[in-house]
Amino acid sequence: MELRVGIVVCEANARRSCPGTSCFLAVKGKVGEFSQYGKVELVGFTTCGGCPVPKYNLEKVELLLNRGAEAIHFGNCVRDCPHLDNMEKEVEQTYPDLKVIVGTHPAGSGGLGWTNIKDKYKRVISKKTE
Repeated sequence: MELRVGIVVCEANARRSCPGTSCFLAVKGKVGEFSQYGKVELVGFTTCGGCPVPKYNLEKVELLLNRGAEAIHFGNCVRDCPHLDNMEKEVEQTYPDLKVIVGTHPAGSGGLGWTNIKDKYKRVISKKTE
């Protein structure tokens, strides 16, 4: 059985330094929180919408649901978010049949992500203009 999942990550983290490499590799390799599934199809990847999030913006989850998501994973980067409990609770209350999981890849990336692939590709460093 195939499960269609969507991933919601921290807006600030995504803007600052994370293109989602570890999350994507976890889906592909069926590791971390994705090891609990048979076949996994990633239907989308989006951010939480940014802080402050006193009332979670469900539009982000709805984007994923409208693309077929049957489960929503909040990325590892959201685990330390002070708004996580509110976001998780609001999604679960609004969509009681939706599977909501906190976490994606193994802690510390478990060999996934930037530290694992950084030497495989030529580094691109932009020249800052003044």
